[in-house]
Amino acid sequence: MPRVQLYLYDLSQGMAAAMSVALTGKHIPGIWHTSVVVFGKEVYFGSGIAIERPETTPHGRLVERIEMGETEIPEEVFWEYVDTMKQFWTADKYHLFDNNCNSFSNEVCQFLVGKHIPPHITGLPKEFLATPFGQQLAPMIEAMFGPSRVAAEHRPQPDLNFATPIPAPSPKHAHSTANVPSIRNLSRNPILFSQSSDFEMIFAKLGSWIRDAGISGVDASMNEIKARLQERHGSSAVSVGQRKTMPQDWWSAMDRCLNQLQQDQLFPLLDVLRLLVLDEAVAASLTADSPSKLMSTIARFQAASHVSPLPKSLHLMLLRLTCNAFAHSSTVSHCLSLHLIAQPQGIPHRTVTTAVLIDGLLSEDNSVRQCAASLAFNMALESVIGKPPQSDEVYDEWCLEMLAAVMNALENEQGDEIVLRLLSSLGHLLYCAAEQVLDLATVLGCKGTVAAKAQEFSKNTGETAARVKALAAELDILLS
Repeated sequence: MPRVQLYLYDLSQGMAAAMSVALTGKHIPGIWHTSVVVFGKEVYFGSGIAIERPETTPHGRLVERIEMGETEIPEEVFWEYVDTMKQFWTADKYHLFDNNCNSFSNEVCQFLVGKHIPPHITGLPKEFLATPFGQQLAPMIEAMFGPSRVAAEHRPQPDLNFATPIPAPSPKHAHSTANVPSIRNLSRNPILFSQSSDFEMIFAKLGSWIRDAGISGVDASMNEIKARLQERHGSSAVSVGQRKTMPQDWWSAMDRCLNQLQQDQLFPLLDVLRLLVLDEAVAASLTADSPSKLMSTIARFQAASHVSPLPKSLHLMLLRLTCNAFAHSSTVSHCLSLHLIAQPQGIPHRTVTTAVLIDGLLSEDNSVRQCAASLAFNMALESVIGKPPQSDEVYDEWCLEMLAAVMNALENEQGDEIVLRLLSSLGHLLYCAAEQVLDLATVLGCKGTVAAKAQEFSKNTGETAARVKALAAELDILLS
């Protein structure tokens, strides 16, 4: 079978290793550029996708050849894949932190061999941004390449409202001088469900169901999972450095239980997963393979909901798991990828995530809709953090889809906290939006719907009602 190699270059030509301690306070061995070598060609991303004869690229001396394995993908299928990727990996989509050559190499290697490239390469932006020098340079780099979801993770962020202001748009945009302080100060933190559960009760219940179902050989793994959860979220939680890694066979045990327990017995497993995914190392293990364990699980339950309605407890846990997948920049891009495909349905990850959102917003249950509104906020937040520096048709189409979903939910919603989260989502989607997004907002009657919500809350008191009225007034300005 054809062999796949990752070529590693140091763009600093040794200067990072020599000067990084003095500049950043920590040793950074190189400024890594990677390309993928397969079928006798070297493929990489820079000013779009480039294909060269190996070791003839302009990136200097080759530092290392990393063996990624052998691929079963036929050569003609791979080049068709690369041609398809060219419409997405264009020069204007390059971002030094979020969407760079290593992001591209990582995605290509997942396609070819189902593996991520080494984390010390993809983790370089986070490593740099974790230093004071990196934090100082981040605003300048964001000014050049646009907002960064990776950089956002390293900024101190307060609560749902009144957070670090969204950078003012270009003076060319009409919103640049709009008096909308509440919208500019909307949080850039995702809404996460990190509250711990009663692990003793959950695992006792699971143990009983596992025994009743005759599932053997998983008890030891489930006990290890419980211990790791208690280290992370229990009353005696320990620091990151003291936590043990998850047992190697933990997913195999979880997957067997997911496949063999009855539907109304599955919600504790999703409760466990929604807490585990908050750990970045665990989240990385759930997204490392192709197809993705995380997205295949989410897609499975989303598809099941179309056969028969999910029990409320299971539907809530599915939404909370999906919300918590937005805790890390890597899993955000994973959940919203158009290139990665969830199995067995064979549909893009973004389509799965959007379907989970829409199904939740259409629920008759107030608590399910509130959780779905949290997911809407997280996805709308990505429309700000992940916004490309130049006009992008695929990005704009996604914003249109999000806008339609949020407007449809808002129209008949009465719950004050749900309305607040939906209006906050609209704030992220509409502030400095592309002309076609604002045009659709007009067609959908967004201005009238927002005004009606403001009228409904006009006599309400309390902090939530006050924030709803402030956001409604400012959205009216953006839509004028």
